[in-house]
This record gives sequence, C-alpha cells and structure tokens, in this order.
Amino acid sequence: MLLPVQVTFRNIEDVAGLEEMVQKEAAKLERFYDRISSCRVVVERPQRAESSTIYHVRIDLGLPNGELVIKHTPSLHG
Repeated sequence: MLLPVQVTFRNIEDVAGLEEMVQKEAAKLERFYDRISSCRVVVERPQRAESSTIYHVRIDLGLPNGELVIKHTPSLHG
C-alpha cells in the first residue's frame, strides 16, 4: 500500500491492540491486489448498543480506477 491505513473508531475507545490488529490485517490485502493506493477502516458501535459487542465495520480501498467499499453490519439475530 502506498499510504498508511487510516483507522477510525466511533462510539468506542481504541481497545488495546485493536488498531494494530486492523493494520496487520489490512496489510494482508496486498496479497490479492498490489495496486491499492489507500485504505480507510471505520469501526463503529451503534449508540443504542453501548453494552453490546456488535460492531459495524466499513473498509474503503482506493484503487487506480475507483474505490471499493466493503461494509459489515451484523444483525441482532446472529
């Protein structure tokens, strides 16, 4: 990756080691495509679920011909 990974946490504190883990996992993306120019990761806990371990994750990858967005929004029903 040309640029470092930007990691943002919303409605949570940076859990010890979580940002480091995100950085390591993002670095593995180069195995699949080595022309990634940027990577932004947002980890968010919904405000209504403050005592829950449900998190929304969004990854924005900058590519030569555009952007790729990956979102994961878990449900309460497993």
